[in-house]
Amino acid sequence: MAQVILSTGTAPATPAAGNVTVYTKTSDKKLYFKDDAGLETGPIGAAQTSIDALNSATTVVNVGAATAPTAGQVLTATSPTTATWQTASGVSANQAAVVCQMSHIFNGGL
Repeated sequence: MAQVILSTGTAPATPAAGNVTVYTKTSDKKLYFKDDAGLETGPIGAAQTSIDALNSATTVVNVGAATAPTAGQVLTATSPTTATWQTASGVSANQAAVVCQMSHIFNGGL
């Protein structure tokens, strides 16, 4: 059986353009990676049970304070950095079903 053994340590510097660095941290001994923009992702393989924020192209939108949605609700921006589940107007039954499925996923279900 083949294996890869990584030594733990602190997060490395941002790698050169076109590269990604894979590493483990001493603090939690979990696997992470950092891209050439300096964005750290991880821990890799960790179960995601909830989502508190959505990353847009320009900011992070906090959804952690939003209550659980009900059928037919959509995630609606209430300010440049927050969003809540609100009843959609003019939404067809098929669209509402998709929204309900997405809300289930956002709340940790699959």
